[in-house]
Amino acid sequence: FSFRPILPLFSVLWDRPYLWLSTMTQANVDELFQIPMFENMERSDLTVIAGHITVRKLEPGEVLFAEGEPGEFMCFILEGSVDVLQENAAGKAVVINQVSRGRSLGEMSLIDGTARSATVKSRGDAVVLILTREGFSRLIEVRPKVGVALLMEVSRLICQHLKKQSSRVADLL
Repeated sequence: FSFRPILPLFSVLWDRPYLWLSTMTQANVDELFQIPMFENMERSDLTVIAGHITVRKLEPGEVLFAEGEPGEFMCFILEGSVDVLQENAAGKAVVINQVSRGRSLGEMSLIDGTARSATVKSRGDAVVLILTREGFSRLIEVRPKVGVALLMEVSRLICQHLKKQSSRVADLL
């Protein structure tokens, strides 16, 4: 017996732990309704989306993703909260936002996949739902109507974030 054939698979799983996390069950579909982005969607559509989402539990202080890493997924906070940190000019990590239950992070990753603009770290025990770019692409292929509805919601969130940031910049000027 040789481990050689499975080593590349192990490497992929090691580099991307969200790939080996548990997928959502039908019981978790009810929890999706608690996330504002999904509250107006049909249960049948959420069931389809749930099939492309994984669940990840975070320990206190655990990094979900780090600034500069490739953006390969977006996530929804199901339980707990996280800090969003950016490095300042002095090289110190500064908390720029706190995100809690029902909110999402990393929406731009589904669109462009560029490097993360911030680090996200759990404030305590937390549970997040992860939708990868690959899962999102499969969702669009399998159920275009549901995929487009989700894309519209993601676009709406990105627009909200941009408007909020524009207001902050205007306040500083």
